[in-house]
Amino acid sequence: MTNAAFISWATDAGIDADTIGAIIDCASTTEQADAAFAAREPGPPIFPLPQIVDLHDSDGYNMNPKSHGFVLIGYCPNGDSIAVDTDRDPGSIWYIGHETLGSVPLRENAVRVGDDLRSVYYSIEHDPDFPCDYYTARGQCG
Repeated sequence: MTNAAFISWATDAGIDADTIGAIIDCASTTEQADAAFAAREPGPPIFPLPQIVDLHDSDGYNMNPKSHGFVLIGYCPNGDSIAVDTDRDPGSIWYIGHETLGSVPLRENAVRVGDDLRSVYYSIEHDPDFPCDYYTARGQCG
């Protein structure tokens, strides 16, 4: 997927221009994601661009994030989703817990972890005290 194609898709999905640029800058490559999978290690926190599009358009996790104002862009090491808000606080980054999906409304199963992707991505990569999953984030952020 080209950056131009992703920009067009992301704009249609309601993501603001600054966040689109951050997603492009922070997204892993397909090769990085495949290498982590092959090594049985957690993948990079931000999905490759084609995976973001495919997951959103297919509702691959059956949680309908679009109807709740989210676009899934990655995941935590334990499988909790990382999402960008396109509705209530556009551009902010949220963790969505996977344990209670379907049993509570999606927004009630999400915790805001930052104002923007660049700062959250930096913290994930460099700050050992930054929350690593939904439950840790709920205790620290929310």
